[in-house]
Amino acid sequence: MKIGFFTDTYSQINGVTITIKALERNLRELGHEVYIYAPRGEVGETKDNPNLFTSEGIRFILSPEYKWAVFPVFTIPQSNLGLDIIHVHSPISMGLAGLINAKRLAIPCIGSVHTLLPEFWKPFVKKLSPYLTPKLINRVFDRFVKLIDRFSLFTTTIDLGTFLMEELSWRYFTEFFKRCDVALTPSKYAQVVCQKHGLETEVLPNGIDFTRFQKAKSLNAFNKKWNLDSKDVVVIYVGRLSEEKNIDLILKSAPDVLKSVDHLKYLIVGDGPFRSKLETLANQYNISDAVIFTGYLEQEMLNQCYSRADLFINASPLETQGLSVIEAMYFGVPILSINSGAVAELFDGLPIGLLFKDSRDLTSKLLQVLENQNLLHSFRKNAMRKASNYDIKEFCRKLIAVYENYLSRKK
Repeated sequence: MKIGFFTDTYSQINGVTITIKALERNLRELGHEVYIYAPRGEVGETKDNPNLFTSEGIRFILSPEYKWAVFPVFTIPQSNLGLDIIHVHSPISMGLAGLINAKRLAIPCIGSVHTLLPEFWKPFVKKLSPYLTPKLINRVFDRFVKLIDRFSLFTTTIDLGTFLMEELSWRYFTEFFKRCDVALTPSKYAQVVCQKHGLETEVLPNGIDFTRFQKAKSLNAFNKKWNLDSKDVVVIYVGRLSEEKNIDLILKSAPDVLKSVDHLKYLIVGDGPFRSKLETLANQYNISDAVIFTGYLEQEMLNQCYSRADLFINASPLETQGLSVIEAMYFGVPILSINSGAVAELFDGLPIGLLFKDSRDLTSKLLQVLENQNLLHSFRKNAMRKASNYDIKEFCRKLIAVYENYLSRKK
């Protein structure tokens, strides 16, 4: 097959990009031709991948690492490639281009719901509110601060704006994916949320290319680089550092944990717009000596990180799958997760760790696990067994079956 991937994220480091590139690589190994259409990223990237077609993009002001392509519907030579099928990986600029071209070329369009974008409006509205709030209103608030509860009114204003933006974005999001031949979600959680907004989907969990992950034979270099002692207990988070990931909850729990556990280190792996705020929080909580911000890690160093970790914490209630959680499971790392979102689904059946409700509960559950080595050992074995269900090759097999099903309907 000749397959066109249309995506708004390809040059960034995140779970969606990793999934798309792994899928692209494995489909090609199976003999399929895969063409990528994305906003322009790094200089020279198109030379490295002759099947990559890029369009100039405008940076998204709230997350500058992301770009929205200048409406590229007629600027990409996909009609000359004889595409059999188009697979859109976002509902924004490039995804819209893919949907329109699929209709124009009369070929199937498969849509993947990687992220529930309408759920992320509140952090963005909060960021914009200082610029959107008229100066006159601020002056009124300042003058009558003793008579008016400024915070509650301010929050009400934000909540109203958030509600309107969520409602409009959900309508667009739903209508976009309804126009695909099928919309795929990576978890039951994402499917249920979409159903609440009138969008029917099929569940197909994304796969992980486990060939990239090898257990580290030696951790001496890793320990030295991050100043870790061999007896340190290492708790990790791996992912983008953004507000919706709720990483501040992990830091809020840390002071009470550190009072009870000697030689414990938190490794916050990744980068993003919320990093400076998290570093400030670590200082405010007086836990900077125990919290290490590593930034993004190259694959070999990431393998060593997973190999060194004793626990992985997920505090995000909005994950549609949680690929970094499954990567950690592959290394036998037990999971502590907030009891919400798709990660909680991973706890069905074989226990891989413990679920928590809030920062206080996280403290309790973390201490409970660290004090019970038999429980830890059981979680490690179960985590490795369950991670094997998410191999990229099985994902490709199922996705190809979806492609073939909708191709046969077009004939």
